[in-house]
Amino acid sequence: MARTSVERQLERAKEAKARAEAQIRQAGAKLRAEDRKKDARRKIVLGGAVIGQAAKDPQWVKVLRMAIASMPERDRALFEGWTLPKPETVSKEQPG
Repeated sequence: MARTSVERQLERAKEAKARAEAQIRQAGAKLRAEDRKKDARRKIVLGGAVIGQAAKDPQWVKVLRMAIASMPERDRALFEGWTLPKPETVSKEQPG
């Protein structure tokens, strides 16, 4: 009779372990998904900042052109038909 009780205890422990392992996998997957989402958001924000700078400074336009030209063809194709921003002409007052 003791053997049956021990066997049930062992079975319950194995089930608890399986549930805990599933929770660990789910938590890990959730963390990875959050990390990917944050990474994508960082890229979007940084890309917007770089494009914004290019709208103000011709040097940034050159850097963007070089960056796009150095991309693999698959990535470069995303920019077909897209025009780089033209730097704003900001009138700088001459000290007088």
